[in-house]
Amino acid sequence: MAQLVEHRTPNPRVGGSSPSGRAPFRGDGKILVSESGNMAAQTEQVRNPISRGINFLREAWIELKKVHPPTRQETMQATIVVLMMVVLFATFLGLADYIVGNIMQAILT
Repeated sequence: MAQLVEHRTPNPRVGGSSPSGRAPFRGDGKILVSESGNMAAQTEQVRNPISRGINFLREAWIELKKVHPPTRQETMQATIVVLMMVVLFATFLGLADYIVGNIMQAILT
């Protein structure tokens, strides 16, 4: 494992760009860093369950704003596809039941 680290960083004695843990993120993908550049103060805020819940709701609202309801035409097309598949599978299962039923009837009589 030490050999891999030496190959990834120019100076193996320096941490370089390989952080030892995950960087805390805001909802928009930006890393949380305080004014002084210290991430430790912001990490405590991210671990707070209330702020995590608020952050989750904020991100969920952002995702919900991206959703658009289907148009009437899209709904009709999807309904037609579903109905065709139902008829296809019903026909297949009815035919398979008829064939297996006749085979079983021939074997038992």
